[in-house]
Amino acid sequence: MAEMARDFRLGRSPRANNVVGAWRATRHVVTEGFLTGRVGPDHVSPDSTILTFRRAANNGLEALYGLVGHWTVVQRNGSGDLVFLSDDAEDVALFFTCRATGATRLVCFDLDHIGAGAGDAMAFERVARPPAIQRTLRLTGELGIARATPALLSDSPAGELGR
Repeated sequence: MAEMARDFRLGRSPRANNVVGAWRATRHVVTEGFLTGRVGPDHVSPDSTILTFRRAANNGLEALYGLVGHWTVVQRNGSGDLVFLSDDAEDVALFFTCRATGATRLVCFDLDHIGAGAGDAMAFERVARPPAIQRTLRLTGELGIARATPALLSDSPAGELGR
């Protein structure tokens, strides 16, 4: 957790245009204090959750966090960090706050539930070609469709390409 906290502190507020697209989680760290309230080792696991950002109609951002399953509005906090709903269990208001630590890496923390020894953080890396686009291209090719229609692409990152 200390390494991810350091990267987050050194990160910067990402520009909207620099985050549009798909990001794959590479690391998920949850402290024992966050899970149980007790002292213990961090729980570190690889993860493959997909986080996708797209432009909203109002020129803001929306996020689709794989475990939440629907698009949510992305806000900016006082530091300019990206903040989005990340509560997949819908049992508490859980939001991730993200900073860029390079052109292809985001580090996100649940800052509302962080405290002495408690924390939940994820690292994401940019995906060159989002899985939704790959599936859409494969489907259109297999069905002999000359081009993908906006209706096919409206809920995918590829929808941004068709506009």
